[in-house]
Amino acid sequence: MTDLMESRVDSTYGIGIVDSIRMEVAEDLAREELAGLEEDDRKEMARSFAIVRLQTISMERMASGLDPLSTAEEQLIAQEVLDALFGLGKLQALIDDQSIENIDVNGFDVVWATRADGTKSLCAPVASSDEELVDLIRNAAARLGHSER
Repeated sequence: MTDLMESRVDSTYGIGIVDSIRMEVAEDLAREELAGLEEDDRKEMARSFAIVRLQTISMERMASGLDPLSTAEEQLIAQEVLDALFGLGKLQALIDDQSIENIDVNGFDVVWATRADGTKSLCAPVASSDEELVDLIRNAAARLGHSER
């Protein structure tokens, strides 16, 4: 993974596309009967809902004379949506990167990753504000409990 100074999704499609799709997918999930479903099944259902939303966006873009989203772009945005719903949002990609040994978050926009080889790099902001960062951590603590990395 290369460190990014800004989110690829936000810089390309505008801030809010992930949040917008996340809210729509959360509503879709709330309408479904999820009792008894394993978390992996809920994630796959959420991924399917996100892909449908992204395909709709692609069709709207084409109708407006713009290029549709590529499959890679759809997958990237869908993963950010899943990270927001089931993980630690923009922090999740850093957590999932096995080459990173330590993540220092000194505010929403000052995030450093230290890799196994000792290199340290500045990463993209993990939230839009310190308040959003606090909410992210609070919600994650309530949702994830004692689970590991």
